[in-house]
Amino acid sequence: MSNKLKLILIILLLGPGVLLSYYLAALYNTGGMEALWGGIPEQLKVYYPIGMLIATIGFFPFTYAAVFRSEHHKRFILPYLLILIPSMAWMPLTVHYIQDPSGYIWMLIRLVLILVPIGAIMLMYGLKQEHRGRETGSVKAAYWGLYGFIAHTLFLDGLIWPYFF
Repeated sequence: MSNKLKLILIILLLGPGVLLSYYLAALYNTGGMEALWGGIPEQLKVYYPIGMLIATIGFFPFTYAAVFRSEHHKRFILPYLLILIPSMAWMPLTVHYIQDPSGYIWMLIRLVLILVPIGAIMLMYGLKQEHRGRETGSVKAAYWGLYGFIAHTLFLDGLIWPYFF
C-alpha cells in the first residue's frame, strides 16, 4: 500500500472518528454540555466557535496540500496521527474526568491537547520543507489554514481551556 493511500485512509477513517467522539461524548455526558466548558469565563467562550470554524475550514486546504500537492506523503502520516487520534480522545476523556475526576485522566487530557498542535506544527514544517521557494496558491492556503488550526488548538484548546477547567 502506498504512503499516499495510507494517508488518505488515516484521514478518511479517523477524521469522522473525531466527529463521532464528540457526538458520543455529548450523548453520554451526564454533567451536561455546560460542564464541558469548565470554568471558562463567558467573555472567552465567544472565541471558541470562531476558532473552531477557522480550524475546521483550515483543515481542508492543508489536507489538500498534504494529500494532493505532496510527493512525500510518508512525512505527513505521523502528524495526522498526532492530530486525529488525540482529537478523538479529548472529549471522551473529558467526560470521564467530569464523571470521575482523577489526576491520571487530567494528565492524559493535557497530553492529548498538546499533541494536536505538535502534529500541526510538524505538518507545517513538512509542507515548508517540500515547497520551499515554490509555494503555489494551494500551498499558501494550506499555510493559512495551518496558522488558524494551530492558533485554535494551541492557544484556545491547549492553554486556555485547561487553565480554566
